[in-house]
Amino acid sequence: VLRWMKEYNLDGVDMAWPFPGVSYRGGSPRDKENYASLIRELAGAFEGKDLLLTVVVPLPEEFLDAGYDIPEISKHVDWINAQAYDLRGVWNGVTDVHTPLFSRSIDVGPQKTLNVKDGLARIVSSGAPKSKVVMGIAFFGRGFTLLDPAQHGLHALVNRDVPPHAGPFVRSNEVFAYYEICLNLKGNWKREFDEEGKCPYIYYRDQWIGYDDAVSIRHKINFLLQEGYRGVYVFNNDLDDFRGFCGETNILLKTINEGLNGNKNEVAASA
Repeated sequence: VLRWMKEYNLDGVDMAWPFPGVSYRGGSPRDKENYASLIRELAGAFEGKDLLLTVVVPLPEEFLDAGYDIPEISKHVDWINAQAYDLRGVWNGVTDVHTPLFSRSIDVGPQKTLNVKDGLARIVSSGAPKSKVVMGIAFFGRGFTLLDPAQHGLHALVNRDVPPHAGPFVRSNEVFAYYEICLNLKGNWKREFDEEGKCPYIYYRDQWIGYDDAVSIRHKINFLLQEGYRGVYVFNNDLDDFRGFCGETNILLKTINEGLNGNKNEVAASA
């Protein structure tokens, strides 16, 4: 790793392993201890070399508890990248935004705490200082095909057998770049905003996409500043409207920077 970073003049390493210790994904109970040990050894190798070491950590309690020794990891990394997205999807069988900031009245069971606010708090209560927790913000949305186009709100039933129509650029039937989503809004798609979760979604006929935009990102930045977390990373920067299809270029990244302007919190862009 050290040789590779020196050869390519890199700033550091972001460790991302989804998800150690989870048996149905091939994990072992030993993964949790071994992963913490690996991070500790890397930190030792990086010492005195002006290199960053960070780690991606999921929000769901099931994954967090199974594979991440948060107190030990926190000692050895510069910060923790909290994966505050992909919290909902077609696997749930109903429409939903994958990045809700807060719990909503429609949430039941484990989903009551499967949101950005409670997920970040879970990482802190597991042993990480707020000063090392960085919030992930997604520049992509997740799509669904509605079972009944007349039912197009949150938690509408979806047709799991029919994937959403692929976007024109990323060409994915699962995720959609923000610039693909905003282009839809220039057409016949309708936008709604979940006031409880502070996230938008759009729909047209039997197609439905939940995502983050400048409005919802402002809510997330305000929350982050109020709570005193370390900063923000984005996934991925190339999914922003970098060509200005819908107006101002890089509107999402600019919104983040404007929100953090004058604060010590950091913005990191994942390529």
